[in-house]
Amino acid sequence: MAAFNPTARAGESISEGLVVTQVSNLHEILAVRAEVEPGSAQVVLGGIGSGKTTQLLLAQQHLAAEGPHSFFAEVSRFTDLNKAGPGTLAAIVSDQLIETSARLLPNNTLSQLREFAHGQWIEPEPPDIGTDDFVFIPGRLKPPLPPMAREVAAFLPHLESAFKTLELEDSVFLFDGLDRIAEPDAFWRLVESDLRLFKQLKISVVIVAPWSLAFRSDEKLSETFDRVHEIRMYASSQRDEILKGILSTRDSARLINEESIDSLTSYSGGIIRDLITLARDAGEAAYRDGVASIELHHVKSAATNLGRSYAMGLDPSQIRRLRQIGQSTSDFSPSEPQDLFLLLTRRVLHKSPGVFQVHPTLYPLPR
Repeated sequence: MAAFNPTARAGESISEGLVVTQVSNLHEILAVRAEVEPGSAQVVLGGIGSGKTTQLLLAQQHLAAEGPHSFFAEVSRFTDLNKAGPGTLAAIVSDQLIETSARLLPNNTLSQLREFAHGQWIEPEPPDIGTDDFVFIPGRLKPPLPPMAREVAAFLPHLESAFKTLELEDSVFLFDGLDRIAEPDAFWRLVESDLRLFKQLKISVVIVAPWSLAFRSDEKLSETFDRVHEIRMYASSQRDEILKGILSTRDSARLINEESIDSLTSYSGGIIRDLITLARDAGEAAYRDGVASIELHHVKSAATNLGRSYAMGLDPSQIRRLRQIGQSTSDFSPSEPQDLFLLLTRRVLHKSPGVFQVHPTLYPLPR
């Protein structure tokens, strides 16, 4: 059942051949645009478990095969997203250049990259008479991040020098994890200055952004990014075939019969991570029963467990709202905070344009 690990890193699933690339060709679209239009900025939107990280890693593979240098960065591994500010992405780029190519960079350029990312000790101006005290100016990657001491744009010559020295002018950077930022305004504060910097350098970037941006009625998204991609898994016979293909790819022991596959697909609501979770839990139930294959009652048990996990943490008003949505979604509005919360946490699914549905495992709703 190791193939049915819903929390496995996307890179591990790709390397083990567990990813069905027919789910989407988005990775090819991302890679081609980044390659043919240096300095382009693309954004990827989608719900939790929709495959955003997988698409970025596949895009990196595609770029590597075609020639351009590419770097993948999970932003939260470099800094505290709650305290990150302008210059964070540029600092991550600097850190990657230091890690991969420090010996090739001139000392002055290397020190500028390192100081911008990780901070520096400086003598105060004017110096304190009679003391040897220096002042530490934190870098952009050491939380808590202070207000900017200088404009991100002032860092442009040093980063430009590093790229020229390393002959990496055609590089592509893929930033994952920014969808974890809860407030859209905090996301924009973090990325705007850096995106201008990358465009000047003609460095292509792909960024995973908070899905909530897709439901805001402003033009900032389309004005800032050259391409906006949203990963959707709307209900359709094609989607069901894709989901069944995912199960078949991972079910090397052939534990799941056709009837159980249909049931798993239905209960998943089209969410790939939920599909894998259900298959794993159903497989464990079959193992406990000492049977050779997953049966319908094992799937039902797994669905009940997943439904309980989705019901956890809901307050009475949210449960009442889910009951209302279950009866009619005509007044469901992602612009309303409560409805948006239920959508972003997968209690409600976006089934087709303008059509929403309570997650299949949440029936019956708790009292």
